[in-house]
Amino acid sequence: MINLPGFLRKVPTDTNRPAAELLAAAERLALLLTQENLALAAHDVTRATGLVGDKARALAAFELACLNMHGHLIADELQRSTAETLSTRLQALAQENRRLLERALFIQKRVLALFARAVARAAPTQYGAQQGAAMRQLNALALSAKA
Repeated sequence: MINLPGFLRKVPTDTNRPAAELLAAAERLALLLTQENLALAAHDVTRATGLVGDKARALAAFELACLNMHGHLIADELQRSTAETLSTRLQALAQENRRLLERALFIQKRVLALFARAVARAAPTQYGAQQGAAMRQLNALALSAKA
């Protein structure tokens, strides 16, 4: 669970509410992108994929908050300054996230290609007595791929 700063947890009931909700949603999305980027940079795919659901919900909340801002201005100077800072931060985090995801996909494709070549080399090409030895090699490859 992500702990939001105190000023983002309290959503005022006045006319600044849509802006406060937008800022809270933006901060949550930024925190999740930061966590995912750290996981991807560490090649921790398990941790990164564990954040997918939270990230999707945070993005949906952010989109809804953006829609709710239609027709509203951020009048409060602190909120406006915070919004500008978060906007810059989100752009940078999103660019880094894209770069890291593309790198992870590239690495995954290379690993899968290595497995495919290894399986193709180990696949039996003959029937008969030699097939048993080839199948044992293929089974050993399959077991090592799980480890």
